[in-house]
Amino acid sequence: MREDHLRRIYSEHWNSWNPRPSNEPARVLEELRDRRWQLRMPQTDLAILAEVSPRFIHDLERGKSTVQLSKVLAVATVLRLELTWQQPRGRIMEFQ
Repeated sequence: MREDHLRRIYSEHWNSWNPRPSNEPARVLEELRDRRWQLRMPQTDLAILAEVSPRFIHDLERGKSTVQLSKVLAVATVLRLELTWQQPRGRIMEFQ
């Protein structure tokens, strides 16, 4: 199966990445792209592993302003990146 083959190819590189924290969407997209480049992974391989279209990867890396969060998370998971959300300091969120 192609997916298993791709996982074997990139597995040796997955643990060698130390991303920089950022709260800017553009920086997050840059980290995703940089990680893919570090792995020397073509967009088509990433799309197969993340189960998204190659067009989605292209649009994501070009900074498309509207993308599906579930797909971004799938891409980050394949790249072994963890996306976290943190409440800004000094702000209290209330739910009603």
